[in-house]
Amino acid sequence: SSFVRGLLPGPAVAVMIDSLFVINAGGQFIVEKHWRGTTPRQVIEPFLNQLREADNPTDLNPVSCDNGRQAVYHILRERLFFLGVTSAEVQPVGCLEVLEKMHNMCLRYFGEVTEDTLRANFSTLYLLLDEMIESGLPFTTEPNSLETMISAPSVAGKVLATLTGSSQVKSDIPPDQRGAVGTLVSAISGGPAMPTGSGNEIWWRKQNPVYAANEVYVDIIERVDCIMNGQMQFVSLAVDGSIEVNSKLSGTPDLRLTLKDPKLLQNAAFHQCVRTTPWERDGVLSFCPPDGMFTLASYLLMDTSLQMPFNFNGKVTMHADAGKVDITVGPKLSVVGTDNKMFIDKFTVTIRCPASIVNATLMTQYGTASWNDTEKVIVWSVGKVMAQDIRLEGTLLYEQSPEGNPVVPEERCTCQLGFLVKGLAVSGIKLDAMDTHGVSYSPYKGCRLTTQAGKYDVRLA
Repeated sequence: SSFVRGLLPGPAVAVMIDSLFVINAGGQFIVEKHWRGTTPRQVIEPFLNQLREADNPTDLNPVSCDNGRQAVYHILRERLFFLGVTSAEVQPVGCLEVLEKMHNMCLRYFGEVTEDTLRANFSTLYLLLDEMIESGLPFTTEPNSLETMISAPSVAGKVLATLTGSSQVKSDIPPDQRGAVGTLVSAISGGPAMPTGSGNEIWWRKQNPVYAANEVYVDIIERVDCIMNGQMQFVSLAVDGSIEVNSKLSGTPDLRLTLKDPKLLQNAAFHQCVRTTPWERDGVLSFCPPDGMFTLASYLLMDTSLQMPFNFNGKVTMHADAGKVDITVGPKLSVVGTDNKMFIDKFTVTIRCPASIVNATLMTQYGTASWNDTEKVIVWSVGKVMAQDIRLEGTLLYEQSPEGNPVVPEERCTCQLGFLVKGLAVSGIKLDAMDTHGVSYSPYKGCRLTTQAGKYDVRLA
């Protein structure tokens, strides 16, 4: 909150959004929604100027306050910027979280979030925004609650709305979902009755869903952000993980997840469905899940002693006449050998070279290696890392001085790694058991572990 603290007038609140803008990478406006008066587009003009000048849009500061009266928050998803404008002093993380929920809701309703899908579903989108935000404050952001009020767009629904003039707002509740009190209230007021059961007691879950095949899947996804020095030692390492659940269960089930080492979730944020008492007492995640996909827990682990499932050694030496590149990659058998289901895929090495490098001659027997003269980078696309070590060798050519002598660069090279490891969570977290209670059926259960590279930077000696 130090970005905007003291800059904006008025008392501090948790989250307050005056307006929402969705723009593409070219700065064109796609969606514009206001809750607390009309915010002129000139407010985000400084952000658009930064976007035009930026080499990489992901490097833009997520929070800015240029005029001292309004702050602009943004997230970048699928080449679209979701910008929130506020005139109150708020917690930046809260505003960014609301923008993330807006994007996730669009993804849930429309399947993908692109410029075309947003334009094709304007009516549904604005209905969702009206329900999610009330007078600038977050109101209804739980997916299951929104789905009970607003139906997802479909071809049949659009045809019916055109013929009958009806909307997608679900204003009527089926008679079999009315309780005795709800029916009485409906009869007196002349309006629809409020749903009973899970609609009130477990408000985050859709009421009485029915599935022919009951199943629940758990995905543990971890992203590694780190910096390695020239001796291939971790200077910093952070694991950003999440436990994603896809629940397709009938009725109102109760799930209990038992983790191998629950202490790894000491620094975690849980979904509101998780009961705190079983977790604090036994380290067990006990909850009644929302219907569909949701994030059960998000956690952060910072530990430079964690072991990656591969060995990486890199060196770029600048000699007087040319530079030499030597990169070696191989699986770490002590990690890979413990689980035959684990494999390393989509492995890439991107080496950033000084501007005085004019060309590179590269040799490898595995994958493809290329030189990009515009960005001055070497890209080695390995793909799947098999059981043996693989190597990339190359020669860097220097630019010539006016006297015809090679210009030896003084800068060091850095490289970024990309990878996708399936069957392994690098933090060591594992799911020991998943039990279902409160229902008569036995659902199909599945669990997957995935580790992927975030900002994995290596300083080459």
